Amino acid sequence: NFENLIYDIQRSDIPHIKPVLINYLKFSTARSEKSLQLEENVKDNAETEIEALTEKVVATEGKNPEDIEEIILPGRGIARIEDFDRLTKLQYLNVSFNKLTKLSGLEKCVELKTIDASYNRLTYIEGLHVLNNLKAIFLHNNAITKLNDVYTLKFNATLKELSIRGNPFTFIRGYKGQLLQLLPGISTLDGKTVR
Repeated sequence: NFENLIYDIQRSDIPHIKPVLINYLKFSTARSEKSLQLEENVKDNAETEIEALTEKVVATEGKNPEDIEEIILPGRGIARIEDFDRLTKLQYLNVSFNKLTKLSGLEKCVELKTIDASYNRLTYIEGLHVLNNLKAIFLHNNAITKLNDVYTLKFNATLKELSIRGNPFTFIRGYKGQLLQLLPGISTLDGKTVR
């Protein structure tokens, strides 16, 4: 349950992330009924997480995977995302504070509006160009080293909000101007209104 999850986080060996995760989890539990929280132990890979999520939804809520609109899985040690093909109505995905090195397998999630993949190990962004409804993506504190590593985001015409601070390339002077040239539709960058 929620109290056990907070207890596990408090015992974790990542002291600077603990308060953020605890506050985030408290906020997450207050979200709409469509939010899905797994209350199981941390899994070794995303495939197991998604299987567990799907089984829980079908068993406890009587929902089909096709009806899931939100998935919230922060801080679970997830290294890859797979098997999202049945999640065609997914609109919100939070996989922050994990071990992801790439975002893939989301091509069938055509209703996806928001992705939070902050605090992972992402080095580049690709494969999201088919997400025509994507409005916001949070990629801060990853391992993206070059502006070209987010080049494919220019194909997301509906993208309005991007958070990318804390990546290695963001410490280069003038990165915001270059990023806004690449992504002219962005109105909010790193939490600040730019247009």
